[in-house]
Order: sequence, then structure tokens, then C-alpha cells
Amino acid sequence: MIKFSFLVSIYNGEKYLSKLFDSLLEQDISYDQYEIVCVDDCSQDNSIHIVEKYQNKFANIKLFKNSQNQRVATNLNNLIAQCRGIYFWPVGQDDYIAPNCLGKLWNNLYSNSLDVILFNYRRVTEKEEVIDEPHVFDEHAMMSGVNLLKKQFANTNYCHYILGYEWRAVYNTQFWREKQIACVNGMNYEDTIIMLKAIVMSNRVAAIPDILYNYRLNDGSITFNANHIKKGEYIYEFAFDVGQEEESFYPDLLKIDVGLADQFKQEIERRYNNFAFDLIRTSIEQKRIFYKFVKENRQLILNKKSWLNYKSKILLSPMGFPLSVLLEKIYRTKKLLF
Repeated sequence: MIKFSFLVSIYNGEKYLSKLFDSLLEQDISYDQYEIVCVDDCSQDNSIHIVEKYQNKFANIKLFKNSQNQRVATNLNNLIAQCRGIYFWPVGQDDYIAPNCLGKLWNNLYSNSLDVILFNYRRVTEKEEVIDEPHVFDEHAMMSGVNLLKKQFANTNYCHYILGYEWRAVYNTQFWREKQIACVNGMNYEDTIIMLKAIVMSNRVAAIPDILYNYRLNDGSITFNANHIKKGEYIYEFAFDVGQEEESFYPDLLKIDVGLADQFKQEIERRYNNFAFDLIRTSIEQKRIFYKFVKENRQLILNKKSWLNYKSKILLSPMGFPLSVLLEKIYRTKKLLF
């Protein structure tokens, strides 16, 4: 019986893969009870050779190779479709998990027939120095996902904690497939909404306070370079493509729970307007890329007019590009002075 499937999408991950695999293999259940399923997304470094080195030693590692780059969202959908574990855990190639944690997870998941179990994480530097340990989840016995969100986040907006970072939970594979939960193929921000969908659609969710995941912050992220200047296509995608995905789920959430839907509506508005700060900080070259996407998707932008504040409307107007360049100069000057 395969209890767990670790799912790993790999692209030029040679720097951190050994740490990840060592953590996945330092567990308290036997290797024949879990699998590590990887897909290489046309890496141009030694990632494949590192995985193959581990494959030669451990029979529970599987490696698929894409003939062309698919991006993380498509990779995750494909991995979930192919995995054999009763439960699956998506993990990032840059990160690593706690040792000997699968036994406790299995006991909790299987004995309670859970669809989702949530846990805490820590953020670490490239050198694995602890930055912080956000304590998001307390101990919660099995209940519906909606009730868990209301209980855990009674006085705060749950959206800030539940959107994104799908690796903060382990999911029942059959439940996921039956509910037809899926990422948007080709999207970079593949995990923005799928964790929320899994939780609110489930009647059997639990949480534990244990820190089981180490999320590494590094300059190799797809979203920004070493100077933390975000790329224009990602600024656009994070606001409008992800916003569109969130907006499309709003009617479904409204049927599930009106209170949660009201909070989620605020998140959608924030999403459509969150590009301004990143756009101002980024380079002129990246600004041009952003406005290229705006021009190509002008009708979609016009359809979102009711969601946009006056600042966003100005930045998305014909005067937006020169204004964003001017605002960047002001921002840089203030940062230099203060």
C-alpha cells in the first residue's frame, strides 16, 4: 500500500535538490509505503543527474521528463493524475520537510478519514537560517473545512493565510480527483486558489500545530531577480490571470458560505489592484512587458473596471507607462534618502 506520494516539479533545481531528497527520505515509514514522483520540466542544469543518482539507490523515486516546458501548474495536475498514494503532498524543489513526520500524519489522516490536514511551516534563508515561524494553525480535530476556517480565523481574514502555498497541507488523492480540483494549466501561480477549494469543499479537515515544512526564500524565484525587481509578465499574471481565477470561484463559494464569500470578494478586489506597487518598482524594460500584456488584453481589463480603484485605472490608461516611470524615480529617490 502506497500511503503517500510526494510530488516534485523540477526546473533547474540542482542547487537544492539534494537537501529536498534527503529530507523526503529521512522518514519513519518504510520506503515501500511512499513514493517520490518527480517531473523534470526541461532543466538546463544537472537536476536530472541528481534525481537519477537518488533513483539508483532508492526504488521509490520516479522521474518523468517533459519534452517541452509545461510550467508548475500543468506539472502538478499531471503528477496528481499519475500518483498512487492514498494521500499526496506537493513540495517545492527549493524546500525541505521535517524528518520522521509521515507516521504521525498517517495516523491522523487515516484514522479520521481526512480529506485534508493542515500544519505550520517556517521560512528559511538560502543558507537554511530561520527567518520566522508563522504560527497559522492551532490544533483542530476533524470538522468541515468551512467550520475550521471560521474557528481558526474568527477575527482575521482567512484569505491571507489560505490562498497559495499548497505545500502547507496533505490531501486525499481520491477526494481531490472526485472534486475535480485543478490548477490552471500554464499558470505560474499555480497554487493560489487550489488550497482554498480543497478546504471549503471538504467535510473532513483537521489541523496540527507542528512545523513540518521549511520554505526557502531565494533570489531564484520566478517572480523576481536578485534585486527583487518583478518581471512584467508575472506582475500582470498575478493580478489579472489569478484574479480571473479567483473571480470565477466566487459564485461557488457564495453557495457554500456567504460570510467566507464576502471576505473572498475583498481579496478579489485587492488582487486586481495589487500590481501598482510592483509595477512602480520594476525596471523600464519590465514595465514595457507589463503594458504589452495590458494592450493585448484590453477587453479583459475593461471588463474588470468595476473592481479597479482610481489609481489602478490611471496606471492602466494610456498615460500609465510614463506615469509609472516617473513614480519609479520618486520611489528610488525616497528610498535612497530615507
